[in-house]
Amino acid sequence: MAVKGGGRGRPATGGSGRRPGRRAGEPDTRGAIADAARKHFADKGFAGATLRAIAAEAGVDAALIVHFYGSKRELFLAVLELPAPAVSRVGQALDGPLESLPERFGAAVASVLSDPDLSRRMEAMLRTAASEPDAAATIRAALEEAVLRPMTARLRELPGVDDTEAALRATMIGSGVAGLLFGRRVIGIEPLASADPERIARLLARAVRAYLTPPPA
Repeated sequence: MAVKGGGRGRPATGGSGRRPGRRAGEPDTRGAIADAARKHFADKGFAGATLRAIAAEAGVDAALIVHFYGSKRELFLAVLELPAPAVSRVGQALDGPLESLPERFGAAVASVLSDPDLSRRMEAMLRTAASEPDAAATIRAALEEAVLRPMTARLRELPGVDDTEAALRATMIGSGVAGLLFGRRVIGIEPLASADPERIARLLARAVRAYLTPPPA
């Protein structure tokens, strides 16, 4: 027989009608936390994001984030990843004839600079990498896998360029792009900060082309 009135037999859920810490009926709570964390870290950076705000975005109790990840630092390292659209654009730029790689690469970087969301996410990663060694190591490993190794393989096609030389040139290109993003988005150096992305693409293509020059015989 159903019990009427008095509230007996009902679980204590608080005023919200929801058990604290976990959203009923949603098995992917951990995924919701990760999605919210990526958004907040991209918008606020590591220092500005809080577990309380991430928990509110995910619809969970902050204690559940600690249960899953342990700390804000561990959560950040768990969800830290290069933006997939940026990786895809650079990967596509590395395909195709080597002779036109500089122009494709410059255009790919310009497309990231022109995308407010991607630019903001890259800025957050750079800011955090500058002050968090663990984050820097994670970002470095991701860049090596997604960009530097494929770039090294392409530069290895140049006559007279061995593995060591190709890797050095690839890392110099990557460092140049990182410096460009840092100067434009983090420090705000003018006129770089307000330069037209297409102009930047053309100048970057010239710089990349210099690394496609075979070494002297």
